Order: sequence, then structure tokens, then C-alpha cells
Amino acid sequence: MPERSAAAATVAIVLAAGGSRRMEGTPKLLLPHRGASLLAGAIGVAHEVAPHVIVVVGAFADAYAAEARRSGAAVVTNPDWERGMGTSIRAGFGAVPRGTARALLLLADQPFVPAAHLAALLEALGPRVPIAVSRYGDGNDGVPVALAASLFGAVGALPDDGSAKALARRAPEVARIFLSRAAQRDIDTPADAARWLGVDVEPPSRE
Repeated sequence: MPERSAAAATVAIVLAAGGSRRMEGTPKLLLPHRGASLLAGAIGVAHEVAPHVIVVVGAFADAYAAEARRSGAAVVTNPDWERGMGTSIRAGFGAVPRGTARALLLLADQPFVPAAHLAALLEALGPRVPIAVSRYGDGNDGVPVALAASLFGAVGALPDDGSAKALARRAPEVARIFLSRAAQRDIDTPADAARWLGVDVEPPSRE
């Protein structure tokens, strides 16, 4: 069952359910960055703007859940994570306390997104603007995303392979906040880890 707590004005949902396939099976969210793991760092940044943080785990569930709880986050497990990101988004919003006014959705493998960008997304929400998305340099929209409570119900209709962009199509108006090129970097491969984190990733032993 999802963990629940008392309602907070703002909740952050950190998606951490992926299988790290491009990282040769290494649980990438435990890689070190700035004195903490990637997952702990994402939770810390989220906590700067949201009093309540929920982490959605799937692959590596035990290890990631333990790290999330050590970092002060609630945890929800998505048993269907392999079917697509939409399943994790639905699982995360299923754990949002009733009465929450707004929510952030972010990925745990984007360690360079600053709290100021999350705050700007939240500030862009308004009576006619129920969603604020990150605008990438290639002109596409993506995460992190901020949603007002009026859109929470639409999350349940997301397909298994759906994304936050599908939610934006349901909104009467969308705010787009530019995400800097540096903040757009995510950690997907051993080359990314070496370049951006200074970490050499060794594939797990198969003995």
C-alpha cells in the first residue's frame, strides 16, 4: 500500500523506478555526487521547495527505498515499473495526501536541476495555469513539472507509457520555464557518470 501522511501545501514526487539498463545493471541512483548519492541529492533539492517528498521505486526497490527513507522521504513501490513511466507517475500521485495544493514531478537522475528552477515552476502556477513544464533547448517540454491540484485527477488516465507532457495537453494554459543546458544533463550511461560525476562504473560481477 502507498504511504500517506498529512496534507502539505506542496508535495514533490521523485521518480526512481527505472532499471538502469544503459548503466550495465548498476543501480545508478546510488552513485556518489557532491557527497551524497544521486537519489539523496534529488530528495534534498526537492525538500528545499516541498515539505513532503515521495519517492517511487521499482527496480532496486529495497536499496532505493532504504536510501530514500534515510533522506527523509516517503516511499511508494511500483510493481509495474517495467510497463512505462506512466505507471510510476500514477503510483506517485496515488500517494499524495488529500488536500495537497500542488505537486512537483522530477527525475532522480538529473542531479544538476537547481531548487530555484523547481521554485520557478511552482510560482508559475495560477488560477488559469494548472501546469508548468520545463522547456528544453531543443524546443521540447519535459520534467521537472509542477501541477496544481485541479490536474491531479487527470493523472489516473495516463497510459502506462505516458509522460507529464500528456498532462499538459489537458490544460487550458501551460507555463514553460526554460531549463538551462547544464541542468538538462541526466545520468544514463557509464560515460555520463564518468563525464559529469567523475565516477567510473564497473559492471556487476556475474560470477
